[in-house]
Amino acid sequence: MITVLLEQTAGWAPIIELSLKLAGERDPEMLLQGVSHLARQIVPAQYASVGILEEDGQAISGRVFSSGMDAASGMAATAVMPAITVLRAAVLANMLETRRALRLRNVSSESLGFNLLPEVHHLSSVLGVPLSSSLRVRGFLLLANKFDADEFSDQDEQLVAALASQVTLAYERMEEQKRAHEELVESRDVLEALFELAPDAFVVANEDGRIVRVNAQAENLFGYTRDELVGQLVEILVPEWFRKAHPARHEQVSAHPGRRPMGEGLELSGRRKDASEFAVDIMLSRIETKRGKRTKIVIRDGTAHMKMAEHIKQLNRSLEKHVEELQTANHELETFNYSVSHDLRAPLRQIDGFARILGERLGPQAGSETSRYLQRIQHAATHMSGLLEGLLDLARLGRQGLYMQPADLNALASEVMEELRLEAPDRQIEWILDPLPIINCDSVLVKAVFSNLLSNAVKFTQPRECAIIRVGHRIENGETVIFVEDNGVGFNMKYADKLFGIFQRLHRSEDFPGTGIGLATVQRIIKKHGGRIWAEAELNSYATFHFTLLPKGMEQAEGSKHENEVLHE
Repeated sequence: MITVLLEQTAGWAPIIELSLKLAGERDPEMLLQGVSHLARQIVPAQYASVGILEEDGQAISGRVFSSGMDAASGMAATAVMPAITVLRAAVLANMLETRRALRLRNVSSESLGFNLLPEVHHLSSVLGVPLSSSLRVRGFLLLANKFDADEFSDQDEQLVAALASQVTLAYERMEEQKRAHEELVESRDVLEALFELAPDAFVVANEDGRIVRVNAQAENLFGYTRDELVGQLVEILVPEWFRKAHPARHEQVSAHPGRRPMGEGLELSGRRKDASEFAVDIMLSRIETKRGKRTKIVIRDGTAHMKMAEHIKQLNRSLEKHVEELQTANHELETFNYSVSHDLRAPLRQIDGFARILGERLGPQAGSETSRYLQRIQHAATHMSGLLEGLLDLARLGRQGLYMQPADLNALASEVMEELRLEAPDRQIEWILDPLPIINCDSVLVKAVFSNLLSNAVKFTQPRECAIIRVGHRIENGETVIFVEDNGVGFNMKYADKLFGIFQRLHRSEDFPGTGIGLATVQRIIKKHGGRIWAEAELNSYATFHFTLLPKGMEQAEGSKHENEVLHE
């Protein structure tokens, strides 16, 4: 419809001219500067003005372009107005809000909203159309004081509206292109900065293997200036002894740039300008450009890496030596412990035997004090014999391998409970055994764990009229944790770190007899399995021992039929 209308008017030629001009225009500023003058050619008028709104739609930017007749010369003049604010009550503001064209007669510049030109204050006729798209109002186009007429016609309005539509589309396209160009320039600047300021040396070579670009780190690393490197073959950066093989290696790796580092399985070296060589790590990647294929070479000084690798090797060798020495020392200590414990048993038996014989021979003649001394000697010998027996068991445990097989912990704990029940028939003890899992372990040693822990529970609940001893388990972070708890005398958690030491006791031997080796034995068994043990307690309230038998993820054996295997410590 607009096309037909334009063809019926004398103003269609300038609009076609504008379309051709807009097709080649790239600068929004140049577009707006010419629109006000062109609008006065399409619809003859004394004044014209084009304004662009800011994003908030309220303030008109400094890009307000007006044209009118210069009174002195009678020639058309164009001026760029300073930024002004659209009054909410002004006629122009209402047109922008409603997006409808306006035609007025005999209005002042104040009621319109602003002056088209500084010297213009009264307008006999006004035609205004908004510059709007589907997204938002972009600005306005105004004509004032039509020549040879008192007011603007419908046809004038349609012509100016058609012009405004084309100007809006062209302006938005130019703005988008300008924004895209600015983003492209910014991205290019960022990439350029990343390339130039990268901590690694960057070298770009063409298909002929000649250097076309380097960054500052490449200059620093190799000692060449940029001008000295550009145009040279990349072989200038490798030692002479490797230059013959380098092109073939370069071509081979470039064919598969994403597969592996260039130096994988190969000791690579770089060569500085002063002919010194140094270790390097290199990565290659191919780049497609308008000027052809490029190879980007990232070079990192490998000297520090090699020193670190060598340092780690030395630390590993030192650690292996210390582990070997520690194993030897542990073996010697266990051998010594076993020998001493074994050799001391015979003298202790003699002391105990001679004290008994002496007491029998003296009989009533010995007197109460002598008999008491002899009893103390026998008691001490018996206690020492128990300590030595415990040390021997501990030494044997250190030399003993593990016989691993699926074991029913319920059966092991139940057997120990029954044995202890028979040993203390007069005690009132409530035994609680929750369902326990089947776990791969050495069943003989794990039974010894239950025996020690449950025996302690029986011993330390003696002051209780009704003792409660419970065995159960829980799953904690995917790990099976077994626990033994009682309502006995407990202990002070401040001394919990002494629990598993040899001969360490938290209670007086007069109150609770024992050797102080049981918990040390339990800890040794648990550690041989790869597990851990810890305790929680409250004095005169309770004690709970928790333990795991194998490292996390290795304890499940339900329904399994694994072959037995012997694991040596």
